[in-house]
Amino acid sequence: TTVTDANNIVKVGSQSLKFTTLSGFETGVRYPKNGGGNMNWSGMNTLVFWTYAVNQWEFQDAQPVVTLRSGGAWIKLAPGSQMMVKNSWQRFMVPLNGGSGWTKTSSGTFNWGDVDQVQIAWDTWDYGFTIYVDGVEPVLFNPGGLPPAGPTPPVGIDPNATPPKALLYIY
Repeated sequence: TTVTDANNIVKVGSQSLKFTTLSGFETGVRYPKNGGGNMNWSGMNTLVFWTYAVNQWEFQDAQPVVTLRSGGAWIKLAPGSQMMVKNSWQRFMVPLNGGSGWTKTSSGTFNWGDVDQVQIAWDTWDYGFTIYVDGVEPVLFNPGGLPPAGPTPPVGIDPNATPPKALLYIY
């Protein structure tokens, strides 16, 4: 198994994480490798990430599986079905408390203010696959709410100076 930075298949930013393995059973990436991440996810409700899978076989069972650790506690989130696609980018929005097709199992008292480790794992028929992982981040997802504010306009530019124009064409 190897984990390297990749700049040839990227969805967000300038690099993705390339995970290549000869294993066929539940195997994946962990951050940080040995735990102790001390990441504050208080107020977050969704883990967002992108995958690009290269696999000559098919993925099996409910994939991907996300496991979070905080001290001795853990949370495992698994989709209700196999969700992996091959040879194209796929976005995952994993609800941290389960629901929306994701099952949550847990042990211990999880501290969202001190997330020590994130693991994303996959399982495939037969063995061996490569997955590029990109844009991993916890977010506060508010369906139906307003999107986050855009960037500030450059100095001297008034974004409200031109009234919007709309054309509706019905065929």
